[in-house]
Amino acid sequence: MSLATLKRALGRVRHTRTASSLGASPSKPYSWPEEPLDLPVDRNGGFYPAVPGTSLGSKYTVVRKLGWGVHSSVWLANDNSRDASLVAIKVLSAHATIAQLSVSSELAHLQKITTKSRIRYGTTNAVHIITLLDHFHVESIHGRHLCLVNEVLGPDLGALKEMLGLPRFPVDVVKRITRQLLSALAFLHEDCEIIHTDLKPSNVQVTVDPKTLLEVDAQSDDILPGEFPFPPVISRPVVNAALSLQSCLNVKLLDFGTATTFTGHHPETIQPYALRAPEVILGCPWDSSADIWNLGCMVFELLTGSWLFKPHGGPIFTLKAYHLGHMGPVVGEDIRAETFATGKHYSQYFRENGQLRIKIADVQSLEVLLRLYAIEDISGSLSFLQSLLRLAPSDRQTAKSLLTHDWLNNL
Repeated sequence: MSLATLKRALGRVRHTRTASSLGASPSKPYSWPEEPLDLPVDRNGGFYPAVPGTSLGSKYTVVRKLGWGVHSSVWLANDNSRDASLVAIKVLSAHATIAQLSVSSELAHLQKITTKSRIRYGTTNAVHIITLLDHFHVESIHGRHLCLVNEVLGPDLGALKEMLGLPRFPVDVVKRITRQLLSALAFLHEDCEIIHTDLKPSNVQVTVDPKTLLEVDAQSDDILPGEFPFPPVISRPVVNAALSLQSCLNVKLLDFGTATTFTGHHPETIQPYALRAPEVILGCPWDSSADIWNLGCMVFELLTGSWLFKPHGGPIFTLKAYHLGHMGPVVGEDIRAETFATGKHYSQYFRENGQLRIKIADVQSLEVLLRLYAIEDISGSLSFLQSLLRLAPSDRQTAKSLLTHDWLNNL
């Protein structure tokens, strides 16, 4: 679809700005294949409706769509100021762009990371964190959109595992990935005083060989026809045909949309729910140690292909109560009431005698789980995970100190 076609489509929408096309509840909701392009800003929407050929800013031309998330879409684009070199442009929704001003500024975090990286390493590409190359704003019928220009990355860890047909990653690969993520966290925590708050496999992507980008073709056949107010475009991530674990051991941490600084706004709820730290569930103040718990849960997932905690609710207990009830038995320590007594939700989960209201029977410990999955070097893996998965935030090691753990240095 040409840019002229898109403009005509947008023109029709502008002249038919009805509830069914942009408003709250169309009589027959559209079945969007990916991001709902008609979701209004006041319902956390306002996605930018790009297509291949769309001009973004003063020097970028969209080649194809790489992916999308709750608050943005990501597009592969030519940088026409640099011999059409390829970049990835994250276009925030109009709602997320507004939120940048009051809640969390992804742009400010990435700019700080860039500045600190230059000071510390003399380059912006030394740490395992996505590189910000440029930023600008564009307008759409939904409003203003912040655009973050980044390097082009390959698949995320979940997609990589699926593409390679693996039930889980080999232990030596997990060690390499973990070391790189700890390096990223150590830099964030020590140099930038930034807490990521959203560590998960989909927020870690592998770097790609620049030669792969020379073979990238433009998107032409994944724009769906139909009675949509905007033309939907299907995501096509960059994939190296020669993809292998040996060629994809360099990873980068991305998505700082919910990150915060040590002294910035700390929302009550952070992290993917199954990877959530106990202090967050209980409504206690949290700090960078929440990232360490989060990483511990994620490393277990990479090692086993399964979540460490699988919270679910029931007729007499909530999902969060079930989650808390599992934590102590799994990590092998009692959950101490005094550690979390200041929590906003303390009385909801603890009795007056300091015992949890919900106790779960027959919970398998971390060691038993590692044996069930036949993980290599169980003692080393267990020792490392126990250093991250301490119930009391103050008992968790820092990212910097964890980099010296024997498990990571035994490759």
